[in-house]
Amino acid sequence: RYMHHHHRIPNKALNAALFLLRRPTLRNLCGPVDCFFAPNHNFLPGLNGVPLVLTVHDLSYHHYPSLFSRKKRLWHTLVQPRRIMREASALIAVSETTAKDCINTFHVPSEKIHAIHSGVTTHAVSGHERSAVRTQYQLPAHFLFSLSTHEPRKNLITLLDAYHELRRSGKYTGALVLAGTHGWSVQHFENAVKTHPFRKDILLLGYVPADDKDALYAIADCFLYLSFYEGFGFPPLEALAQGTPVVAGHHSSLAEVAGTGVIAVDVYNVHDVVQATRILLKDTATREKLREQGKALSQRYSWQRTAEATARVFHSLSGNAHRN
Repeated sequence: RYMHHHHRIPNKALNAALFLLRRPTLRNLCGPVDCFFAPNHNFLPGLNGVPLVLTVHDLSYHHYPSLFSRKKRLWHTLVQPRRIMREASALIAVSETTAKDCINTFHVPSEKIHAIHSGVTTHAVSGHERSAVRTQYQLPAHFLFSLSTHEPRKNLITLLDAYHELRRSGKYTGALVLAGTHGWSVQHFENAVKTHPFRKDILLLGYVPADDKDALYAIADCFLYLSFYEGFGFPPLEALAQGTPVVAGHHSSLAEVAGTGVIAVDVYNVHDVVQATRILLKDTATREKLREQGKALSQRYSWQRTAEATARVFHSLSGNAHRN
């Protein structure tokens, strides 16, 4: 039996009360519970001995603070992730990479960390959907695609430089399509787009709905994801699920999650990115091999599996491991 408790407390007011007053408590909010699940770092209500399960997505804020805004850095300082991780009864890390990072960086005991991959949700894109999306966004016949929040951590400047080199050398004549919302510190990126020698062939789509996103993956020549750091990395897997060849970094969790389904590159090296993209665009055999490997790999990531593994963690702490 499930019960839903809804409280009309503004998020900022609740966070301020939890931070300053340590109130309200979990019992005030929900009554008796077996365990408390926090799907990310946040200010937590007084748990009073209730087991805490915390999902850790990555420690990028610790390793690369310069890639985050002052507001985000302050948030992570106030939330005190190191303390919460140590006090939690169990941690769910979204990748083995993140699990090892928690152990090595914050010295969290390995026995309380559970590496549980996230799932990937996509749908099969019909020919009609492909045509409709191409018309809706006025897309050319050929384009490279990237999707991410526009912020320094996503390394979009290197992507723009790689596209410049591909066009300058005559190795590619298609467009560059960038989707995703603006994050912080976008001025450098916006200036780089405005002054780009091939600006007329760079399309900025902004936010795109999930269904349109799948169609964009499906019709792109190649998907590029050059983020400096990822705890999991959804977009490369979403692209692979659509059979689209992917160029992604060989570092952080991307090598673990995407594995042999992508061409892995040094995201700090423009030449490396250009060479990998050329291979995918030119070598039909390699492209088809990666297409098949990528589809098979993406099918490993199921939200059903994620939910079942997460439930086992809950049950082990609440004493209800015998329940289905």
